[in-house]
Amino acid sequence: MQPKSIKRFDVFYLASLAAYVAGFFLGFDETVALAREQYAAAGSDMDPTGLMTGIFVFWLALSLLLWWLISGKASNGAKWTLVALYVLLELIGTIYSIAMGTVGDLSIGMGLSLLSIVLKGAAIFYLFQSDAVAWLERDKSAR
Repeated sequence: MQPKSIKRFDVFYLASLAAYVAGFFLGFDETVALAREQYAAAGSDMDPTGLMTGIFVFWLALSLLLWWLISGKASNGAKWTLVALYVLLELIGTIYSIAMGTVGDLSIGMGLSLLSIVLKGAAIFYLFQSDAVAWLERDKSAR
């Protein structure tokens, strides 16, 4: 049986994925237009639509895999992979993008993406509660 903190992790993590998906679809046109401007400024006429869709699908699949490994299989390694990706790509990446001015104006899509990051941070918080730590670190043969 999963501890309470893992159940809370599930709620916040899946809510963060829902916000991510909604933010992607609601902000897709704006994000593609911004990327086109950046590519044009760099002298490229590449259409970013396929690349952005591919990144979205890959990131969503990876996120669901990590959730399943953590919540379903009690993988402590997946927990640390999630933490590393969150810090390196989401936190630092978002701060860098804001500082460099590459995120565009605040919109519903951008707001949902930021909400997704906050919700994922809350989900990760629950992975470090004592009941979740004990559950993730216990002997796998005892399950």
